[in-house]
Amino acid sequence: MFGGPPYPNHLNPLFFTLLILLHGGKILTGGTVIKSKGNFVQPSLIEFSLSANVVKELLGPVLYVLKLTELYMLKLSQL
Repeated sequence: MFGGPPYPNHLNPLFFTLLILLHGGKILTGGTVIKSKGNFVQPSLIEFSLSANVVKELLGPVLYVLKLTELYMLKLSQL
């Protein structure tokens, strides 16, 4: 389930997808809104870039992942 007031059923998939895309994300799996009373979404795996500004947490079965390059990993290991 994701937070906020209930939206009309026809807006749920659009809202979820736009929220992800506006933050530069890519839905890798899941993300489908479950048709029932409430705002429920399938467990989702969402990829973001390191420069994405994801500051608000979705209240739901959502995992954000970041791809790290070898160069970035090398910099992290030298800290």
